[in-house]
Amino acid sequence: MRLYTARTYQLARRGQVTERFTKALERLGSDQAYVRIGGILALEQIVQDVPDQVATDAARVLNHFLRHHAAPKSPTTDGKKTDVSPHAADDEARLQAATCTWATPSPSTEEKTRTDPGLPDELAADVQAALTALTGPEFRSHVDVGLDLHGLHLAGACLPEADLTSANLKGANLAGADLSRPTVTGTDLTDATLTDCADLTGANLARARLYGADLSGASLRWAILTNAELAEANLTEATLFGANLTGAKLFTTTLTGANLTEAVLTSAYLNGTNLIHTEGLTSEQVQSALRIDNAILPPDLRRQ
Repeated sequence: MRLYTARTYQLARRGQVTERFTKALERLGSDQAYVRIGGILALEQIVQDVPDQVATDAARVLNHFLRHHAAPKSPTTDGKKTDVSPHAADDEARLQAATCTWATPSPSTEEKTRTDPGLPDELAADVQAALTALTGPEFRSHVDVGLDLHGLHLAGACLPEADLTSANLKGANLAGADLSRPTVTGTDLTDATLTDCADLTGANLARARLYGADLSGASLRWAILTNAELAEANLTEATLFGANLTGAKLFTTTLTGANLTEAVLTSAYLNGTNLIHTEGLTSEQVQSALRIDNAILPPDLRRQ
């Protein structure tokens, strides 16, 4: 009798989860932004309630939704403009504030197209909601699915304290994004764009792949960049105050106007890097670096 009861309960529960999943998928296909956001939130709740294969499937659906609805980094394909978000609606402005607390109401996609011939400066509300769900620390703890955001236009994304561990952001545009205090361990940000004062304050970028990434003007105050790959990256006028660059590879990295005050450069590789026009650099920092072959240093800071 007990076995029968337990079996009946499991079947009933599975049926309820399947029904919830199906309804969430139906909402994702709506042409109204607020309905799609409801579907995203429903899938997020399923992941928290049923942390098994169903949660993994929900994560895959959300990642697919994001890749389908977010604009690609390049505004054109074969000479034709790419649509930014196929279902963006005028109600996006009021929904944006609900999905990102600091966001200001944004114009509709049509208005953006009139004022900006390129890509939008902010994400559509449903894209932001999906991104928030997929990168939430609790959400990520329940699923074992790689996060694939490569090549997407995610400018202005609101992702404070996001979990981007081992995510693929290769070539993504995150200009002006709020990435304060995220977990970015092992994340691939090769050739990614993080300009327009992207906020990476306190970010954990240990072992992150940032080869050739554009971080000009980005805020990396107190960021953890230990053993990070920053070769040929552009850090022009970036703020690296107090950043930990222990063991970081800075081969031929552009640091013009970068603020290195109190940054830790212990065992860092500075081969071929021009440090003449940096701010806050001291002889102690230079002396603590592991390699400075062919590095261009101010005369008063050349290591003896």
